[in-house]
This record gives sequence, structure tokens and C-alpha cells, in this order.
Amino acid sequence: MSSRDRRRKLSNAEIQRIRKANSEKQKQKESFKWHWSLTIFLIGIILGIISFTWLASATVISFFEIVLIILIVAIISTPIQYKYFKKTNKIAATMKKAMPFYIAYNIVGIGFIGLFLFLTLNMTLASSEITQEHYEVIGADPEYKIMRGGSVVFVLEDEAYYTDVYLRAIAYK
Repeated sequence: MSSRDRRRKLSNAEIQRIRKANSEKQKQKESFKWHWSLTIFLIGIILGIISFTWLASATVISFFEIVLIILIVAIISTPIQYKYFKKTNKIAATMKKAMPFYIAYNIVGIGFIGLFLFLTLNMTLASSEITQEHYEVIGADPEYKIMRGGSVVFVLEDEAYYTDVYLRAIAYK
């Protein structure tokens, strides 16, 4: 008996079942396709981590201003890109599944990239000139107790840096 004779002949029903299983596997593979927006989203996450851990700590920008920069960039980019995403059916007609990702893509992806570019530009164009300011210390700010690092928040003349507590905190000895 040759190897050809040993092969079992498949019935039409078995062939149809195998074809159906293969087509379902192919549909599952095709249901998720990598889109460039996912790459932008991941780049935004990476640059956001760099922005928050290194760049933001090296500048005198409050957390509120950082969030404001992210939201302004996201608000500007959302309507600009919406027409493209809608036209290419990346945002489904129902918008129930794709709209949350589209919003997250604009905030995390585009917003964090915008923050990174803003902070990088800020550090690049920053002056290396040292500015010295002198203020008279009026006394300890009664609204604050000694901070964790052993710093005391002081009140400066003319209410200088009144809104920025960390600039008025001085190591206590």
C-alpha cells in the first residue's frame, strides 16, 4: 500500500466544516488590525511618563497648568482629526466602542505629545541667565505646618509667590 492509498478521503461535509473553521479563524485575525493611532497612543504614554517625571519637575509649572496644556492640545486636535476618523470608518456609526478610544487617543496620545513638545521647547529656549530676587520674610505662614521635608512656608513681602507654596517653603533649622 502506498502513502496515497493510506490517505483518507474527506467527505464534502468535513471539507465544508474545515473551510468554515478556517474562515472564522481568518475573521478573528482580521478583526483587530494595528492602526497608526495606536502607535501615537503608545508614544504619548512614553512621552507623558518622561514629561511628568523629568521635564515637569525641572520647570516651575503647576499641575493645573500641565493639565490645562494637555486639555488645550486635545481639544484643538479632536475636531481637526474627527472628519478623517469618521470618513475612514475608524469611528463606528454607533460610536459606542470607538469614541472612548478616540477621546483617550486625543488626550493621552496627542495631549501628552503636545505637553512633551511644550516642555522641551520651554527648556530649550530657557535663558541661562540667573535672576536673583530678594524679598523680606514677614514670618511663617499660619495656614501651613512644617512640611514633610522639614520646610516651613513663609509669608514674603508684597505677598510674593502667594499662590506657589513650594517657592515660599524654606528649610527650617
